[in-house]
Amino acid sequence: MLTDINALFRQLESRILSLDGVQLDSEWQTISGLAYKAPAMMSRQFVAIRPCKSHVSLNLYIPFDKINDPKGKCYKRDSKEFAYVTGLSSDEDLDYIMGLIEQAYTYNLVR
Repeated sequence: MLTDINALFRQLESRILSLDGVQLDSEWQTISGLAYKAPAMMSRQFVAIRPCKSHVSLNLYIPFDKINDPKGKCYKRDSKEFAYVTGLSSDEDLDYIMGLIEQAYTYNLVR
């Protein structure tokens, strides 16, 4: 089990960047997090990730009611329409979380 959050963040980032055409959104880079988009195909980000002390936080830019999340890792925060992930704290959930990220990616491709 991977317990180093920084290493988990980098592993997740690498997998996101391996999706077709994905790049960092240079307008959204901050010390606290990174957002990703495929500029040739979409006008906005599909995911933003931020390392925290005990987990990696994710914002998925897909309506909460459009995501297929049988494990219940996503939640809807406040009145925002987008899905948020409870957090990635172990590499054991990396494949599942990437499935959620890929749903956001696909959703934003067809918009």
